[in-house]
Amino acid sequence: MAIFPKRISRNDPTVHPLTSGTAQIALQVKQTKRWLDLKILPVGLNCDAKSHLRCYVRIEIGMLILIDLPHAQTRNAVQKPAANDIKRLTGQIQDALQDVIHS
Repeated sequence: MAIFPKRISRNDPTVHPLTSGTAQIALQVKQTKRWLDLKILPVGLNCDAKSHLRCYVRIEIGMLILIDLPHAQTRNAVQKPAANDIKRLTGQIQDALQDVIHS
């Protein structure tokens, strides 16, 4: 699954605040399939000449983000991931994407 953050324009290297959707999806998958070695791979697509319609694109790959469930319930019933886990993972994703997207 590939998820791309929104940018206002291709000239703006800033990753704007992410919504929690990616973190929620990842945590829910991990919660239902604990055996799955789930990770998120941040990838940045960086253009060398943003003022041109055509440019060379440099792909930068970041460090893997491991998905863990420190606040997960141990019961068998699937529950919504804890809010603090969602917030923590969203922040990790945000930071990792900012590291691989350059001006």
